[in-house]
Amino acid sequence: MAKNDSIAPKPDDPYANSIWNQFLLDDGSERVVFTGLITKKKSFFTRKRQLILTSLPRFIYVDPETMEFRKDIPWDEIKSEIVDDSTFTIQTPHRTYVMKGLSTSSHVWVEEIRKMGEIVEKQQTESLKEQVSRPSNPMR
Repeated sequence: MAKNDSIAPKPDDPYANSIWNQFLLDDGSERVVFTGLITKKKSFFTRKRQLILTSLPRFIYVDPETMEFRKDIPWDEIKSEIVDDSTFTIQTPHRTYVMKGLSTSSHVWVEEIRKMGEIVEKQQTESLKEQVSRPSNPMR
């Protein structure tokens, strides 16, 4: 599978005409994989956000009321964990994000993150295999 195979929209893609597509990269290299309304906890405050998992992969969160981009979370050694039926964490090397699914359970979010992790791992493995199988040019 080429890297772009996971990016290409599927015929039955529920997000093909999503309002959230406006927050994706303009070059067409990214698509919405999964999205849902969450609350994001930071210290004592919670903020309602639309969390978008993309095919890049990365997470984007948007203020759903003002439709403003708030932040993205790069896919860098991501780990996710279920806290309870609605709460889950996204852990990066630099921060742990605590989120509560308002439109989707934590189990669904963690499963979608797991599936994206498998795609990324498969792409990395195939890329390494391609590099190893390329013949090197002998020096003449």
